[in-house]
Amino acid sequence: MPWAFIPFLMLLSIWIAPAGDLLWNFQTLLIPVAAWIGYRYGIDGVKAVFYASIPLLLFRYNGEIAVSMRFHFGTSGGTLLAALAMAWLAAAPENPEKLASYLREKPARLAWLLLIPLTYVAPAIGGFQIRLDNSLSVNVAFFILGLIHAPLKRPHLICAIGGMVCIGIVAIIAEVLLREGGVLSFELGRPAYLFFSPQDVISVVLFLFAGVWTRTFLKTGEMPRSRFLWNTPILLIAIMIYSQMQFGLLPGFSKSIGVTGDGYVSILCCLLAGLFFQKRGILIVLPPLLVLSLLSPAFDEFRNLGEALLPMDMRFYIWTRPPDRVFSLILELFLWTCVGAQLRAWSHTAQLEAPRSFLSMRAETKDG
Repeated sequence: MPWAFIPFLMLLSIWIAPAGDLLWNFQTLLIPVAAWIGYRYGIDGVKAVFYASIPLLLFRYNGEIAVSMRFHFGTSGGTLLAALAMAWLAAAPENPEKLASYLREKPARLAWLLLIPLTYVAPAIGGFQIRLDNSLSVNVAFFILGLIHAPLKRPHLICAIGGMVCIGIVAIIAEVLLREGGVLSFELGRPAYLFFSPQDVISVVLFLFAGVWTRTFLKTGEMPRSRFLWNTPILLIAIMIYSQMQFGLLPGFSKSIGVTGDGYVSILCCLLAGLFFQKRGILIVLPPLLVLSLLSPAFDEFRNLGEALLPMDMRFYIWTRPPDRVFSLILELFLWTCVGAQLRAWSHTAQLEAPRSFLSMRAETKDG
């Protein structure tokens, strides 16, 4: 019965920070686990994921369980929304085609994407807090678009992404003006629109292409080939380096505007590494992570990896994450590599003969 997995989903939502920058957090694994529950149990599995999501959203707790040890229960609305979406997508073989047909009939329905970055953070009461942080769900939404092979034209996607960026910029300007005018108060919580920076655009584009690459590999059993993917290991290494770094240009480090790597992209990179190279894929994506983490303290006086003075008092800086935080990611990234490897194993078992989503394997497995 899928209901037995509800306590396990709650257990995955717990993260512990023993000391310093160490952080043991596996909340993103809620997504593949929810997808498997939906794949295995159908609509009952989706219901189980939904019922587990209610306490994880409403009873989000952050506190201390010992000296210098923080404890957190629950997760953001974005992670739960992504888990529910993947569970529903895997629950029935016809669901991906239903979604693709829904978008094919009226591409203007992509406008629903404009609502996903909306977020709301309620005030904390006794350590409990509700947080609708949908940054991860935006990335997963674009991954699903690539995975289901929705016949969307490039202008439609550009309009959707551009619309989200415009709304995000307007929302930031409006918040600043209203706050300075004393009109906006955060006593009842803080609404926001989390899509406005360059890294947001880069992340959704990477997730979109990753969905296409995943579908292509699961359908043909071969790594995607194109002039941009002449060497897939190098591509994965480049994506991993980007996910862990930040680049900036403008006067003053604290006032600069730059591009920050997205930690969710590193998870995506490990998923692709496991899919393309099985569990040994971790040997491709892990070395750059370790090298960057070891270089960080060595160049701390230059703001981690470096800072260069340019004409007109301009500065270029580049830095990476603290070593403790990077080492905390290793186990989580390895597990995501295992998820990709398991996805590859399922695709080989299914013996696909026609272009269709890998999620249709559920029907073939039952018939067999």
